[in-house]
Amino acid sequence: MSRKSLTASFVLTLLLAGIAYTADSAQGEPKAKQKPALAASVLEAVEKTDFKTVKPAKPRKVLIYSHCNGFVHGQGIEAAKVAFPAIGKKTGAFECVISDDLANFEKPAIHQFDAIYFNNTTGDLFTGRAFEKCANPPPKDQQAAATARLRSNLVEFVKGGKGIMGNHGAADCSYGWKEWGEMIGGYFIGHPWATIWVTNDDPTHPINAAFGGQDFQITDEIYTFGPSRVLKWDAYGRDVNRVLLSVNVEKSNITKGPRADNDYGLSWIKTYGKGRTFYCAFGHDDRAFRNPAVLQHMVAGLQFVLGDLKADATPKPKAAK
Repeated sequence: MSRKSLTASFVLTLLLAGIAYTADSAQGEPKAKQKPALAASVLEAVEKTDFKTVKPAKPRKVLIYSHCNGFVHGQGIEAAKVAFPAIGKKTGAFECVISDDLANFEKPAIHQFDAIYFNNTTGDLFTGRAFEKCANPPPKDQQAAATARLRSNLVEFVKGGKGIMGNHGAADCSYGWKEWGEMIGGYFIGHPWATIWVTNDDPTHPINAAFGGQDFQITDEIYTFGPSRVLKWDAYGRDVNRVLLSVNVEKSNITKGPRADNDYGLSWIKTYGKGRTFYCAFGHDDRAFRNPAVLQHMVAGLQFVLGDLKADATPKPKAAK
């Protein structure tokens, strides 16, 4: 089936049906025999989707970094590693480098990239088992200094005008590193819901174009955000993030949640120094990467952090009731 055969009405049908795909219950890395089927289904979704992208100002290179020091969302990680290189090749909007070697965060290597995609990364970044993925890891007595240096390099990378994108587990990450919370825009505190209605908070925003101005239903592991368990500080808020999507509490029949303000953002953008960041909470497993509208939303967010898609990131607090 050609990608043009996926009509707008079919995309809307997928959204309103809650993209009711059957999720595999396996945790961690997908079993070897599952990977070909997962890859094939994600590639089929990419092929069917008529992506709307803007022409890049120059050739763009994206690092996809997926190492986890915490829970491994195996299906979500593998799906993203299949989807984004294929989308980049199909659209010409970017080229992907898939690597967990921390050498990519050293100078000058980090500057070859225009954006870094933190693909379901959990646990503390740039420490622990992450050094096992390095071709030339530093001696153990130098690893703490390396962690501090690489974190500083990333902050400088974004503040200097580049961008980062994170999905799902990227908010279950580095609870003791405040700059990470400031960049990614929120810390995970729980996943109490599965099938929910999503409010399209910014219907005319270019990153939300795939949703046609409509709210929609989705099934995923729905994250909530609140104070860091280490810093006791809440990085999430509409005063600092431009929230694009959030949980529709009323329509989802949610009577009690962990936040006093009942505000559960799911996708947002922000500026950080001269750079840009985008976070989307979807992607626990491969379902989000087989949903044409969610894929388009993520690609638009990536083009925003790359600097090619111009979009307003001004925080937009909720109007008082």
